[in-house]
Amino acid sequence: MPQVGRPQIEPVARQTKAKVAPAGAMARPAIAAEEHAVPGNGHGNGHGNGNGAETPPAVREPSGAETVLNQTDDLKAIVETVEREVIDRAMRRVEGNQSRGAHVLNISRGSLIAKLKEYQIPDYRYLRRERTRRY
Repeated sequence: MPQVGRPQIEPVARQTKAKVAPAGAMARPAIAAEEHAVPGNGHGNGHGNGNGAETPPAVREPSGAETVLNQTDDLKAIVETVEREVIDRAMRRVEGNQSRGAHVLNISRGSLIAKLKEYQIPDYRYLRRERTRRY
């Protein structure tokens, strides 16, 4: 049986990533063009800076999932890392509401609570309290 290695996995991962929308993409509000604007170009399309010179692409830190994917072929480690990041992102988005978080993730609330404990994901209910305190 042939050994499955990185060169065979990475093209499949890229193809899959291109086809799959991010979790909750349909539920997110449209982002205004101003949020994507590049300072100085006046267009917000990210191409150039208005004087003909190219703007260098933004450098971002790789996520934990990307780091683990590049470091190992251990499927269990990869799945756990991705699952933790998706749950963490969903819980931030719903401001710690476990019922809404479970609905967004399409799992039961009990499963969500167990995963929150397993992955030691913090309680994001403070986001709601901070939002209501603002005047």
